[in-house]
Amino acid sequence: MTEIYAESERLNYYKPSEEDFDAMRNLIIDELPSANKKDPFTLEQIDSAVNRTRKHWEDHGYGTCVAKLKSTGEIVGFGGPKHVSFQDEQVIDIGAIAKKEYQSQGYAVEAFPVFIKIVFTKLKKDKIATAIHPNNKPVVHLVEKFGYKYIKDIDYELDGVKYTDQRYYELSREEYEKGDR
Repeated sequence: MTEIYAESERLNYYKPSEEDFDAMRNLIIDELPSANKKDPFTLEQIDSAVNRTRKHWEDHGYGTCVAKLKSTGEIVGFGGPKHVSFQDEQVIDIGAIAKKEYQSQGYAVEAFPVFIKIVFTKLKKDKIATAIHPNNKPVVHLVEKFGYKYIKDIDYELDGVKYTDQRYYELSREEYEKGDR
């Protein structure tokens, strides 16, 4: 079995294997909420996202992880820190996607502080940023819960997908260190 990259109370997080990349592709195809964009994802865009995840691990030694239940080893979803470009600014973003049957059970709330801590302590980054469509209220609430601050509205492109009318948020190391996490 692959070495655990990180863990939380109910989940272990691993570097994805080739088998996990197939599961990631299928999860995006079957279950990715479209709250951040208007049009469905194409297979080329999905393959681009999966390949970017694979390359990110090769280039940086970290990235989006597969999240598995400690109790059963079943995949709950994928998430973790990754480099992205928002309007030509390179930042670290923490993303997450869960299978429908595991959504609204607190797994993202459990995972986010693990990855935030990794970004600021292990990776020694000064800022985390993300862009979210305002209609994606659960994710907006999640990032605000962990201290992210709204900065501005932006449009950007990732893996050939155009995202418009996104709310751009940041969490600085300074704000993180001030918080009671």
